[in-house]
Amino acid sequence: MSDTHPANVDLANQAALLDADDLLSEFGWNASKGATALEQKLLQELMALEKTTVRSIIDADTPVKSILGELDNANNHLDAIHSWLRGYDYELDSMEQDILEIQSQNELLKVEEKNQSRLLEELEYLLYSITISDDELGILREETLESAQGLHKIEVAAGRLQRMLQSDLDPQLQAMRATQEKLESYKYFASSFSARVSEYLKVMFQFNIESILNDKSRVRGKLAPAPGVIVKPIGPLSVHESLLKYRALTLWLKQMETAKYKELRMIYVQSMSNLYSAQIKDLVDSVRPLMFKAKSTNEDAEHLFTSYNVPNKTVPMQLAQSAVKPRRNSFNTPQMANQDIQTRPDEVFHLAMTCVIPLAIGEQNFIDDTFNIHPTVPFYEYISRSDFRTLDNLTVPRPREKDSQIAKELKDLMGLTFSVLGSEIPSLIELGLRNDKIHSVGMMVSVEQHMKECEISNQEFLFVVLQNMQKQLAATFARFVDEQLRAIDETKVTTKKRIGILPFFRVFPRFAKKLDGILGNSQTEARKLVSQGYEKIVRTMFARLLAIARDADVASYQTDDKDAVKEQLNAHILTLENMHYFYSALRATEVSVLKPYIEQALTNYNMAMSAYVKTVIRRPLGKLIEFFEGIESLLKTGDASEVGYHLSYNKAALKKVLVQYQGEELRRNIKALHKRVEKHFSDSGPIKSLVWKEIYLELVHQHDRFNALIARCFPQDKLSVGFSIMDLQTWCDS
Repeated sequence: MSDTHPANVDLANQAALLDADDLLSEFGWNASKGATALEQKLLQELMALEKTTVRSIIDADTPVKSILGELDNANNHLDAIHSWLRGYDYELDSMEQDILEIQSQNELLKVEEKNQSRLLEELEYLLYSITISDDELGILREETLESAQGLHKIEVAAGRLQRMLQSDLDPQLQAMRATQEKLESYKYFASSFSARVSEYLKVMFQFNIESILNDKSRVRGKLAPAPGVIVKPIGPLSVHESLLKYRALTLWLKQMETAKYKELRMIYVQSMSNLYSAQIKDLVDSVRPLMFKAKSTNEDAEHLFTSYNVPNKTVPMQLAQSAVKPRRNSFNTPQMANQDIQTRPDEVFHLAMTCVIPLAIGEQNFIDDTFNIHPTVPFYEYISRSDFRTLDNLTVPRPREKDSQIAKELKDLMGLTFSVLGSEIPSLIELGLRNDKIHSVGMMVSVEQHMKECEISNQEFLFVVLQNMQKQLAATFARFVDEQLRAIDETKVTTKKRIGILPFFRVFPRFAKKLDGILGNSQTEARKLVSQGYEKIVRTMFARLLAIARDADVASYQTDDKDAVKEQLNAHILTLENMHYFYSALRATEVSVLKPYIEQALTNYNMAMSAYVKTVIRRPLGKLIEFFEGIESLLKTGDASEVGYHLSYNKAALKKVLVQYQGEELRRNIKALHKRVEKHFSDSGPIKSLVWKEIYLELVHQHDRFNALIARCFPQDKLSVGFSIMDLQTWCDS
């Protein structure tokens, strides 16, 4: 609502009037009085006020002068103070730059003080880190190396010394003379400690190894080993156990004194070489009697083509059908408990190898671990590990070495340690093969078993040694096979008389049985070499025999001489007997490479049987056979109806020849034939009955052939041979 409302205006005017009345009342004015009286009163009051003012002015004139003077003085003082202040202000302005510089310097001093404090702390830490107490240095000089507790103290102190010497110091700190002097003194302590460790370990190595070499029980076993017992190498186990605790110290030498480390390692290798040389020579010496015993049990050597001293008598056809003799468990023990068992040279060799190979594997692993051949952490970190005093199984080959330098280093060290293998093992091989090189196969099996164990491992030295042995044995076996082939080629064979089974055919089943007995279930390279040897020998045997038969056939075709015919028959008998013997002796063999030759022997046997039978039946049926062979030749060029027009093959000629082969006469001829067969195969066992059965079948075949030709060429004459199949069966059975 607007403030100009009429009602509001009236109220405001009324309020103003009331206020004015109150004011006038205070001056004693009433509305009822006149304004003149009020005016009169006001004038009186004004006049009184003026009088008072004038009087006050007059009364104050003297103090005013004094005050004014004081004011002037005060003003002068203020001017002086102002002047002073201006001077002070100027001075302060001139000092401001100095104050700023002082403040800046104060800030820099504070920073420098803080840095100096930090530097002091760092210096104190660095000084502590390059400081070794006299007690720790005393441990390195004097603490015993024999007890486990002493070794632990030494390792801790040596670790601290190495950490200090290898710490990365500030260049300025390192340049300090005090630091250099301290480091030089500690290097001297480290060198002295290295010399102490090196000399001590040299003595320890030599002492432990000489203790084994001088062991009385070993010497007694060497001088008088029990019969059938080999001097098994004691091995380096005691040496390894005594030196294992110094594994960390050899790492110290490797990292701190490389020259002393290499010298110590070489002393160990040379000392162990002496130990292994002595022990392996003892082993070989104890094995020699077993080799000689094996030689004495093998003097007959009936399995060799070079020894044809086998009596020429009937040999059981089942000779090669017996089960292959497995490799005996004697390979797994260093002692031949039963001295009556005939131990083969290759078994004795395997026995020796099972003693030597673990030694070489274990020694390389020990050298690798104890002398820390592989790069490792610093010594002071190495000793903090919990497993550095333990070794893995040393006799298990480890994975192949990827670092060629480390592989070469290990190979060279092992070559020095086991240099004896290059002389003793080949001499042992030579001794075992002196009498019979066939045992090179068994030795190859043993070597290849160990080669397989080392082939994909880090045992490079041992693998090369075994590989060289394998090559030596393979070459020996190849020469052995060549000797057998030469013996086969040099065997004198004649067809002028019957000689029965040839010596090399008689020997081969024994030869194969011997080799299979040696090989066992082995599927190594030796098996391949033996298979190749089998093929060479069998091919040579077959070629030699078939060449003899072929020459006899050629001679008989070129002449009608009775001796030539006889030699041809003898060649058939020779082939028949030998192929039958070969097939019968080897048909049950599991040697896959011989299967084709066994089948070929059967084929050759059947061919020889057919040739022999066709030859011998000409004696009881000669003219009859010749007559019908003539008819068959005519039939090749003419018709069957034309045969009768030939004077030599007409009906009269047929009757004439049939009359000659009637019952009793033919029976006597067959009986004579049987005696002849008996004579031919008197030493051939069951082959006689097989031959006679084939003769009977051939007689039956000829009987049917004759009658068939008669029926074909003379169908109207109702003729036939003068004997029946029943007659043939009766005569042959009787």
